[in-house]
Amino acid sequence: GVFIRPVNVQASKVKLNKSTVTIYRGVSTSLKVSGSKKKVKWSSSKKSVVSVSSGKVKGIKAGTAYIYAKVGKRTLKCKVTVKEPDKSKRINLAKKEAKKIVKKFVTADMNTKERAFVLFRYLTEHCSWQLNQSSEAYKKNYGNEAYAALVMKKAACSGYAKAYIMLCEAANVPVRHVNANSW
Repeated sequence: GVFIRPVNVQASKVKLNKSTVTIYRGVSTSLKVSGSKKKVKWSSSKKSVVSVSSGKVKGIKAGTAYIYAKVGKRTLKCKVTVKEPDKSKRINLAKKEAKKIVKKFVTADMNTKERAFVLFRYLTEHCSWQLNQSSEAYKKNYGNEAYAALVMKKAACSGYAKAYIMLCEAANVPVRHVNANSW
């Protein structure tokens, strides 16, 4: 018979789930450390480009930075590239997010009114208010777009309205933006 001797493999290799990642400004992704029960200390090489909090990485502005995960004596790193999304990319990302939200919160047995209410509640609970409503702020934060409300989770009134329309459309709720582009 064949005798297989157990090989002493180095005790679980500590590693990061991603070594490189590309995200858009305002978008978050999660990094995880496997192979260790130790506490992970997270940091960013450029806080102006990308922030990190307990593994949650968020794109702040276009550029490249490293996220470091210090585990005991070891430091793991992930290269993060943050890109500026163009208008069509922002619309696509917002629509994708709207579909995800609807899938999570809207069930088949809900009537139109219940769907409309669940989505309204989602927005009010998950999106904060952008106080600065100047065109510069809109350029910077896309506050008047659905992308701001659904992806960046912070928007002005027009951004909320557009996001709500997107959510309703994704959930087959009849919807109409009454005073779009006017006061």
